[in-house]
Amino acid sequence: VTYELGWDNTDYELALAQDAPSQTLDVEREVSATGVGRARLVTNAATITPKTVTAALSGVKDTIEKTYDGNATLPTADLKNRVTFTGLYDEDQQLAKVAGVYDTKDVARNADGTVGTKNILYTPKLEGTGTANYELALVTPDGKTLTGTTLTGVGQGLIKPRQLTITAGYAEKIYDGTADAEVIHPRYDGLARGEERLTPGTALDG
Repeated sequence: VTYELGWDNTDYELALAQDAPSQTLDVEREVSATGVGRARLVTNAATITPKTVTAALSGVKDTIEKTYDGNATLPTADLKNRVTFTGLYDEDQQLAKVAGVYDTKDVARNADGTVGTKNILYTPKLEGTGTANYELALVTPDGKTLTGTTLTGVGQGLIKPRQLTITAGYAEKIYDGTADAEVIHPRYDGLARGEERLTPGTALDG
């Protein structure tokens, strides 16, 4: 921080002192013959502390749905309306980002076997130039501080079962007096990427 000081009262002589132990001063003085003068001080004693920004669930509860695809990713990246950031200055609103995933990759089932809702884990973040000016804190909608880095949207997700069609190949064997046979080359249509192979060799009767 730079200060410019001036005085024009010859009854006083200017003396400069350090206030903080870690403070350093770079001083330039100009004094006229009549005692009028100025002083320029450069000091490292000034401190700017980051402002606290809070992130809380916004209250939006529409279900985010997709069909099972073998992973926990959400079908949309537009999650800003799910989390409310408080404390950012208007010119820094673009720093607020939200990522999210389902709590697991699998379809949830209710006790009666029907498809149920799932939780979504939201990760609020500050990204971009200027983030060092803020500290992010996660809170409940009523302002209580939370630990961790995620906010849980209870029941806000739904993964629907994927349609799987199994087409039997053919069965053959040398007569052995039984009705059992091994299915040769069954085909599975509709498996999610990475799950294209199931255990082959299903035993059939008849």
